[in-house]
Amino acid sequence: MQINVGADGQPADGSYEFSALRCSGRLTYSGFDDALREHQFLQRLEAGRCVRDCRLLVNDGMTQYREQCQARVTGGGQLTTTTPDVLRRFTAQNADARARAAQARRDEVDRLAVLQARLELERDQAAAGQARTPAEFETLRLRLLGKDAQAVALLDARSAAFSADEADRVGKLDESGLRGFLKDRDTQAMLPELAATAQGLASAKVRLRQMLLVQVASGSDAQREALLSDSLADRDISEKALARLRADYTQRREFAPLLRLYEITKDVALLKAAQPLARSPDDRRRIEQAAVLLTRYPGRLFDVRGSFSGGQVTSEVQENMGVLSAFTVHVLKPVRGGVAVKLRPDSPLRLRHGRYRITVDVELNIRRDEELRSTFLGDKNNRSDITKATAVQVTLGPPNYDGVATFDFGTLRLGYLQSGARGGYTAVRLLDDPVVSLRARSVDVLDAAD
Repeated sequence: MQINVGADGQPADGSYEFSALRCSGRLTYSGFDDALREHQFLQRLEAGRCVRDCRLLVNDGMTQYREQCQARVTGGGQLTTTTPDVLRRFTAQNADARARAAQARRDEVDRLAVLQARLELERDQAAAGQARTPAEFETLRLRLLGKDAQAVALLDARSAAFSADEADRVGKLDESGLRGFLKDRDTQAMLPELAATAQGLASAKVRLRQMLLVQVASGSDAQREALLSDSLADRDISEKALARLRADYTQRREFAPLLRLYEITKDVALLKAAQPLARSPDDRRRIEQAAVLLTRYPGRLFDVRGSFSGGQVTSEVQENMGVLSAFTVHVLKPVRGGVAVKLRPDSPLRLRHGRYRITVDVELNIRRDEELRSTFLGDKNNRSDITKATAVQVTLGPPNYDGVATFDFGTLRLGYLQSGARGGYTAVRLLDDPVVSLRARSVDVLDAAD
């Protein structure tokens, strides 16, 4: 490998060019590890086919290097650089990078201490059948952090042994075991399968993916359908399973599987493929109901009309209400009515088989004017509208697809007149007749038994 440095020895963007046998890119200096006496660089590939997201570790003499990817050494050898003296001078002056490297090493020691504490706890659990408390775990972790460099090296060795044991365990798991290994571990107790390294998780995902690909190729219809909603199946597997199911179901001309696949994927092409295969009344009902649910605006299918029911207007008089009011007359009226829903003559769908429940929003608006005449408060006019809302449901079914429901806003005060003791008054009167607005909000399909 060769590192290329500019004429002045200082890279403009904080990184150096590097070239190897199979790739090239840039190196960003991240610090010097005092314990290992190594310069550390982060790799950014720009060409070639080397492993991505790796680190380059260069000895203090700038003559040897090793490449580390995900805690594993993947390569190494002789290093050449265009200006080694300038590079050493730059790294020696980079105090911030040294501090970051030292902190990274402390973080790594902490990680290894946590791993070792976890391993000891698991051994205790296996021997005594009883877990330590979180406080005991934290005490053990802090004790391990206080150990010297020799202890850290021991932790490194035990970590490598743990990774090897984990890789062996992952290689023996079946599909159920792999799913358990990959499930969310944060909410679980400390068990051996939960202390997973990044390599272990990656290996488990690769093995599980291979098993799922086998299910796509030679599994049952039920297994392939399950892959469409499997959180551990990636998009490529889901798409392969869907393509295989679509081809098989279309070739076999089976109504129920095609409709079931449509209900999972909401692919309208599957619904269209199933439609000519509907034979029984129940098949046709399910096709019709699926088409109704695709309609974004229920008003395209159903006509909604409303009317008020007749109700007697009454008045209520209150006298001697205090020094400022002689009497008040209230004008009251019950506000109720009906909502009629029916299939539109120009509906794009001709309904014949299914039953439906339509939810209709009902909004009442009564426009009123309030007039105030007062020696003390002055003269003014304000709006005093009444707005209320409710919802009703109407059930429609064959053969006519029409139905009604009622709404009731109770008895409302449409107007009043309050006479003041000194000749003033407050009067509220209607500006227009009450208006009700209707909107078909949603459609729900009903089973034959509903």
